[in-house]
Amino acid sequence: MPVCPEFEVGLGGPRKAMHLEGDPASPWLVTIQMRIDHTDRLGAWARKRILELESEDLCGFIFKSKSPSSGMERVKVYNDKGMAVKSGVDLFAAGFMAHFPLLPVEEEGRLHDPELRENLIERIFALQRWRGKLETGRTMRNQGP
Repeated sequence: MPVCPEFEVGLGGPRKAMHLEGDPASPWLVTIQMRIDHTDRLGAWARKRILELESEDLCGFIFKSKSPSSGMERVKVYNDKGMAVKSGVDLFAAGFMAHFPLLPVEEEGRLHDPELRENLIERIFALQRWRGKLETGRTMRNQGP
């Protein structure tokens, strides 16, 4: 299930260069040259889209690394002096991970590491097996026939 926050919110492609600014815990999404703040627009879209994704029966999700609109960690956030810290999470990823706290997630760039990739795949299959057991009424105590 592909999800592209920038395209789905109507920023098109290619879009104007953007970055996160302000407090890394609650940054703003701003275009660099024109200084257009897309925070509220992306936030409203993210809340709606995350609720729509509930019906997709997701078993995992892969975010775009370093992206100001779909990065799950280490996204650059610029302070008022123009200095960047790599500690941000974009609005969509932050909302998604808060809404689906048990869903395995990873950044696409980290999947080049074979151990991280294998770990994500194992967590996805474990979640799928667990959901299958719950659907049949089985639990860890009640393994059934």
